[in-house]
Amino acid sequence: MRPLAAPVRWTMLLSLICGTALTLLPPVAAAVPRFAARTGMHCASCHVNPSGGGMRTPYGRNVYARRVLPLPGAGGFLAQTSGVGARVEADTASWFELGTDVRSAYFYVNNPDPRAEDTNSFFLMQGDLYVSARSGEHLTVYMDRGLHGSFEVFGLLAWPGQATIVPLASYLKVGRFLPAFGIKDPNHALVTRESIGFAQVDKDTGIEIGGYLGPWSLQLALLNGASGDRQLDASGTARRPFEKAVALRAESRSRVGHARLSMGGSFYFSDNLPSVNPLAPATAVAPRDVGRIGEGVHEIRTGAFGGLSLGRLTLQGEIDYVRDDFVAQGLERWHGYVSFAELSFLPVQGVDLLATYEFADPDLRVGRNGFHRVGGVVELFPMELVELRGQYRYTTSSAGPPRDGMHELIVYLHLFL
Repeated sequence: MRPLAAPVRWTMLLSLICGTALTLLPPVAAAVPRFAARTGMHCASCHVNPSGGGMRTPYGRNVYARRVLPLPGAGGFLAQTSGVGARVEADTASWFELGTDVRSAYFYVNNPDPRAEDTNSFFLMQGDLYVSARSGEHLTVYMDRGLHGSFEVFGLLAWPGQATIVPLASYLKVGRFLPAFGIKDPNHALVTRESIGFAQVDKDTGIEIGGYLGPWSLQLALLNGASGDRQLDASGTARRPFEKAVALRAESRSRVGHARLSMGGSFYFSDNLPSVNPLAPATAVAPRDVGRIGEGVHEIRTGAFGGLSLGRLTLQGEIDYVRDDFVAQGLERWHGYVSFAELSFLPVQGVDLLATYEFADPDLRVGRNGFHRVGGVVELFPMELVELRGQYRYTTSSAGPPRDGMHELIVYLHLFL
């Protein structure tokens, strides 16, 4: 085993210090986590799914999305008819609701590898249709059908009942959904999402219990451990008595003076998977041993996250560690880690300026294989239920091409309801 190179050791140490510093702040996270960090509200205030993301509640759709997000005075037709819309919502929200998210983007990627072409293309990033049906105060059936294989459906039992502004006290969720882990950012391409196995398609089937107690929120789930497009449990060939997955997420939030603070931690364990984590490089297992991975993989993902919001500035960050232990004898344990940080500035209502940083070390057993990604974002909400976003990212990698020196430009239009 080769020792870690000095630059990699220092990068890992710096990321650990930054992530720990964020989570050690005294004891906030919505689908866009910085919105919740600014307001101190729980995810369930704006989303039907108490874990965040997806369909919006009547408050999230008719109040937050129409009055808080857009540029002042830019509502137009929707603003003029919002009174009618609110009355219709009040009549129908008790039993049936529809919602949607559509993101259409333009990508330009300057590929530093001379053997590969640049990317210059339009792309439909997201196309989700949400359906929610309620029966009384306690029972909700929810479905999210999206493009690119994304599918989510579950039943939700809530106590003391569903709420639009006050978060749920406790709930029971049964069905197929994305496990609660870390900062649930809508950008699934982040290293803390897709890169470690929490992409749009990584829904799993199981049961989740959760709730809120004062400043604390908690989610605990028992799942198949069969993410991606697998509907049933998929295990390694070495049969074991458990062969399931467990996900745990806890967060605390508070307000100190004018500052809103949050800290939290996540843990995920899956027993006897048939494949390695997406973060693992192709060199994680020797070519001669690749066929032995299917005997079984025991995987742990764990991390810390936190945030700080003061006035128009919001800082949030996350650091996650991933480890795979192989059932097959003689295969060396693989482990890696990822980190993400975002600083946002709100100069005026309806305009957000963001600076982002991501780092990933796909294999801690070797040196000089990590990559850094820095980015800048301009986000504009010109009118109700409409978002325009322009993003630039630059990636460097100590391992060389294809990531080293990569430039990316992404511009997209987001329509939501």
